[in-house]
Amino acid sequence: MSRRPTRARGVPPAPTVTPGHAPSLALPLEATFPCRPAPQRPSRRHPIVITPDWAVRTGHDEELERIAAALGAGVSCIDALAAVLPAFRTWWLRATRQAGLLVRSDDLGRHWHCADGRCGCCPATGFADPTAAAGHAREARHVAATTGASRIHLVGLVAGLGAAADPAAPAVPDAGPRRAELIRRAWAAGLAPAQVAASCAPFDEAGLDPDLPCLLALAQTGADPHWVLASAAATHAQQSRPPGPAGEPAGLLARLAWTPTELDRRDPGARGRWLATGARWADLTALSAAGYPAAAAAQVGAAWGVSEAGAAQVLARWVDSGLRPHPAQLAALRDAGLSYPPGPPGPAAVDRLAGLLGASPTDAAQRTELALAIARHGTIQAAAVALARARATGGRAGQRSA
Repeated sequence: MSRRPTRARGVPPAPTVTPGHAPSLALPLEATFPCRPAPQRPSRRHPIVITPDWAVRTGHDEELERIAAALGAGVSCIDALAAVLPAFRTWWLRATRQAGLLVRSDDLGRHWHCADGRCGCCPATGFADPTAAAGHAREARHVAATTGASRIHLVGLVAGLGAAADPAAPAVPDAGPRRAELIRRAWAAGLAPAQVAASCAPFDEAGLDPDLPCLLALAQTGADPHWVLASAAATHAQQSRPPGPAGEPAGLLARLAWTPTELDRRDPGARGRWLATGARWADLTALSAAGYPAAAAAQVGAAWGVSEAGAAQVLARWVDSGLRPHPAQLAALRDAGLSYPPGPPGPAAVDRLAGLLGASPTDAAQRTELALAIARHGTIQAAAVALARARATGGRAGQRSA
């Protein structure tokens, strides 16, 4: 947030405000702004008013001042305020939590960066704390960098608001101490109380309390809170845990809120079925993102006599390699005499096989066929012979060579 301004001569100090009771940022806004009465004169702050229609009253006779400016004189604040006002409006929307989520995470909440991009004022590695990231996104210097406005003028205008430049979260009637603390923390992270209330409503009905990481995940991904609750309930049922905070695995709600997929949107019960398999979280989220239902792991596991969790781990290895085998294709490899479902061959092996066949596979389906042939026949050369023979006879590419 902005620093408390240094008081210039002749300007009364900003009012002293106790924490949690900062003045509102509602329009009209009264502030002070540096103004140079003539090119060779020192600047001094004087009061200005930003009106509800985003005009500025400077106290000057602006028509006369513009004539004076054309003659090489005139005050400096009129043009400076006109140029910086759009950026100030951007800052005001952020400071009043009306600009949406200001921070984003690309690693499920471990690191955060400003949603409008990284500027020279931002840490190269981002922030470990979303509150720090959101505070930086609201700083006048960062807004100036992202909007192209004058940093000196925007920082000067925000500083002229005094204590109002750092508003506290508005009080929410009937919010108990626990919810009030969550609202305060969410406000610091850039979420408005109304957004917190809307996200918390489904959890309140279920007797659960989402934490700040969960709220931020919901805000970024747009996950349906009802889907998060239903998937968490499926986990409780599988693990025979009682509902409610005492039986809630640490971080489960947030992990679910971070990882909705198109499969989950089409089939809200899909994640619960995946959780019931006991598969590792990384495997089930990767497979869900690739569109595989839990039945895929069941099909592979049944064919090879392994657990669904083990089958999910194998299938996820193929998916992580950019390949998309059908479960029936992995199940059919059992006929090749292998003792355990094979992992995917490396990309270089697939490329080499494609070169031997004079092919240039560009999509996942074509590369998957080549990878399955290597897994079935054991070597690149054997796979090349089998595939060439299959093409000549019109057979299937995945069949074992005679």
